[in-house]
Amino acid sequence: HGDERLLRAHAAIEDAVAAIIARGAPLTGDLGGTAGRTAVAEAVRDEVRTRLAAR
Repeated sequence: HGDERLLRAHAAIEDAVAAIIARGAPLTGDLGGTAGRTAVAEAVRDEVRTRLAAR
């Protein structure tokens, strides 16, 4: 659709998830970690905010 805001958000979410997986924490049990979904969601949220603020 070409909406620049959505494209930036998409990239920030993908990059945030990749960064969290690469650093190894927090991860849910299916990825070898012990964190709950809320902890992972909060980590992704915080990472996305950081990445969007830097752009």
